[in-house]
Amino acid sequence: TLKLNPESCQKAPINYIIGGLWQKVGLVLDCSKSELIKNYLINRFDTFAEQNVNGTQYFRVAVPITDTIIENHIAGKITIGAYSTSKEGTCKWICFDVDAHRKKDDTEEDVIQKEIKAEDDLQNLTSFLDRMQLRYLVESSGSPHSYHVWLFIKEVEVEKAYYFANAIAKEAGFDGEVNPKQRTWNKNNQYGNLVKLPFALHRKHNVFSSIHGWEGETMDIAVYDISDIEIPKIRKNRSRSVKPVNVKLNGVRPCILAALEKDLSGDQGNKMRVAIVREFYNFGMTDKEQLIDLFKGQADFDHGKTEYHVTKIIEREFNVWPRETLLERCPKYMTCENCDRFDCKEA
Repeated sequence: TLKLNPESCQKAPINYIIGGLWQKVGLVLDCSKSELIKNYLINRFDTFAEQNVNGTQYFRVAVPITDTIIENHIAGKITIGAYSTSKEGTCKWICFDVDAHRKKDDTEEDVIQKEIKAEDDLQNLTSFLDRMQLRYLVESSGSPHSYHVWLFIKEVEVEKAYYFANAIAKEAGFDGEVNPKQRTWNKNNQYGNLVKLPFALHRKHNVFSSIHGWEGETMDIAVYDISDIEIPKIRKNRSRSVKPVNVKLNGVRPCILAALEKDLSGDQGNKMRVAIVREFYNFGMTDKEQLIDLFKGQADFDHGKTEYHVTKIIEREFNVWPRETLLERCPKYMTCENCDRFDCKEA
């Protein structure tokens, strides 16, 4: 049961993010670490993921989450992660992932630039949330210059959590990972994605994650009710038996070509890579090796990984992304105001 602070039970001014909508917020007083995990972070209790002993990967454990498992996690005996979606397709939280993870072939300059970008991303995101008067928690997640920024919501359909989270990311100019990553829930994607729970021992770095400002046994947290959000209708996927035909576009668009000359990193960069493959494939580049070669200029290019993702993208028949989808998913790469492709703007 939420213990509501009268001063906080006002409608929070987040209308700038989601149109004219104003949402209710409740303040949970004196929330302990175990209560935070149990009541506001675990979406399903029938299973969880555990980090292996060297901290390199997770494996799913098909047993219920108990109070003992939670306490062992906080004590550092095990490190667990929770899934973003319940068995009913609902979600209790939003998590923005800011990281500066080092890759094995990174130079020292690469690492420095990643660290600077991570700190800038954190500052820009939290400054935006402060301006919107949204209360959040920042967690140092255990890796250097890596953070989770948590927003807690009253349990709601995952598509509403997804829409709200991405609305914030778009307005804040945040291009890191946004959780939940799944727009919808179905039997083929019933777990959603995995996020390591706070207060964990990162077994690779042997460092506990920590919530900024959590100095005692408890902390006050805010829980937002976003149940009244109205999600814009989206187009249904075309039948897989219908071959995509781009009758309204006259060839690959300038924004797609220009993106190939840019650094396609972060969440928006990954989405732009999908858009690039779909665009070139639909306009006649059906040779897989040619599609792979499009990304040779990227700093993180790996032939095997690129081949895997290209194969996944082209194995189903999908059309190119319309302008509205590009603006929603990868706005940092879009320069529509300077583009004279009226066939795209009118499509």
